[in-house]
Amino acid sequence: MSDAAKTGAKKSGTSKSGARSSGTAKSSTRTPDAGASASGPATGPTDVDPRAYIDSLETPRRRVHGHLLLDIYSEVTGEPPVMWGPTMIGYGTYDYTYASGWSGTYFRSGFAPRKAALSLYGLPQEDDAPELWARFGKHRRGASCVYVNKPEDIDLAVLRELIRIGWDSDTPCC
Repeated sequence: MSDAAKTGAKKSGTSKSGARSSGTAKSSTRTPDAGASASGPATGPTDVDPRAYIDSLETPRRRVHGHLLLDIYSEVTGEPPVMWGPTMIGYGTYDYTYASGWSGTYFRSGFAPRKAALSLYGLPQEDDAPELWARFGKHRRGASCVYVNKPEDIDLAVLRELIRIGWDSDTPCC
């Protein structure tokens, strides 16, 4: 989601018990596993255990990559991982409202260990940390995420810094 497309984003975290907190924005009226509809987006939190999901991935390399990212994101955010939809692992939440009035809740930071590439969410825009992006390594930017082929292509210390900047931002990133 681009920053220009949303207004009223409010940073929220997850309590130590794993309960997601909410902000002041109007939440969408959808169930956690509901498909896209006029009342909200298709992706929501599920009860699937993120570690079990990673363990179920087809390719051994993606299982290794998934566990590595699970550890990095958990360490940096201090939040428990939550499955969002069938393939994304998110940390914390924020509420958003589009200019059209459509609103909802989404994870602040996270990743998806997909077959073709690792999708990283919640990282700052390149203009917000140009020196870090210059050192980050091989990646490409999508509309709402950063794609990395494998962790060996990037500097993991820089990834940690980028996650921290995105996490600490009052405006949701990427």
